[in-house]
Formats: sequence, C-alpha cells, structure tokens
Amino acid sequence: MHLKQVFFPLTTAAFLVLPFAPPSLAQDAFACPDAFEGIELSDRQEQQVAQLETQFEVELDRVLPISEGQFEQLEQLEAQLDSQIEALLSPEQFQQLQQLDRWAENQVRQIAPSLFEENEREPQLTAEQEARLDALNTEYEKRAEAILTPEQRQRIEQLEQAFDAQAEAIFPELTPEQEAQLEAAEAQFEQGLKQVLTASQRQRFEQNVAACGE
Repeated sequence: MHLKQVFFPLTTAAFLVLPFAPPSLAQDAFACPDAFEGIELSDRQEQQVAQLETQFEVELDRVLPISEGQFEQLEQLEAQLDSQIEALLSPEQFQQLQQLDRWAENQVRQIAPSLFEENEREPQLTAEQEARLDALNTEYEKRAEAILTPEQRQRIEQLEQAFDAQAEAIFPELTPEQEAQLEAAEAQFEQGLKQVLTASQRQRFEQNVAACGE
C-alpha cells in the first residue's frame, strides 16, 4: 500500500506519459487535486466540466494507448513498491493503514459508487464528486502520514520517486504527430473551460492550478 494508491482520477497513460510533453493548463489541471477549490459551479457547469474532462481523457487514451505488456510492467512496479513500503512498517502500523484503507474505500463507495461497477467505459463523475474525492484523498494522506515516522515518510517519498522514474521509462518519447494531437486536445479542453466558466471562476481556477505547481 502506498500513499498514491487510493485514488487515481487519471488514466495511467495520462499520469505517466504527460511529463514527456510540455506542460499546459489542461495537464496542470488534471494533475492538481484542488483545481476547482473555492469555485461554486452550477449543476449545468458541473456536467459540462465533467464532459470536457471525459473527452480529454478519451482523446489522451487514443493518442497515448497502453499496451498489455506495458500495463503488466506497471503492475509489477506497483507490486514491488508495495512490498518495499510494507517492509518499512511495523505490524501495528500495517494494521492501522489497512484499517485506513477500508475506511477510505467505504467513503469512496458512498461518494462515487459507479467507480466500483464493472463497465467497459470509464465512469463519468460530476465536478462535485471529484471535489469530494480530492478532499477525501487529502484527508487519507494526512491520516496515513500521521501513522508513519518522519524517517519512514522520507523513505517512502524516495521509493515513490524511483517508481515514477521507472514507470516513465516504460514509455517511449512522444512523436511529433502525438505532440501535435496532444496539443490539439489540450487546446480544445482549455477553450471549452473558457466557455463554461465565468471570468472570475476562470481566474480562480488558474490561481489554484498555479498554486499546485509551487
């Protein structure tokens, strides 16, 4: 069990391959759990934002598909990371984190039960659901970190950084065609946001995204 494991709103392709491309507002928005913090969206806006995010993810999966072999390699890296982290924990800590996992899973089932349904298509979450999941993820990490010693947290961070580097190495660099397609998808996402959000909402959104990168 590692701290990134509980919630994963992006596809694996988005998480791992996007760092190879120049950063954009669309990429930063997906990487920022607090992008919509403090922004009151209407029901209509929530639906529109969720649709924009889904469209971007679908296009991302098309441009940057993951092969079965790459997926298996990622699973092996995940298992290796889990084992390395579990080796750092005492039996009592491991039990506490298992209890925390069960609590978090129950919370997720209440917030977004569709995440646990078997469906070939990715579930489409509302902006409110995503915001609640982001808040839950923050609370989960806070509680998990309280269980660990400073030395354990530092070592886990080192292990996760090594995991990120190994995971990114699985994928080749983007081709010029992929970069162009990705830029087009990002531009469409950003243009859609401009049309959905008011000027003040847009300003707050950009401030939130910028704060995530600091």
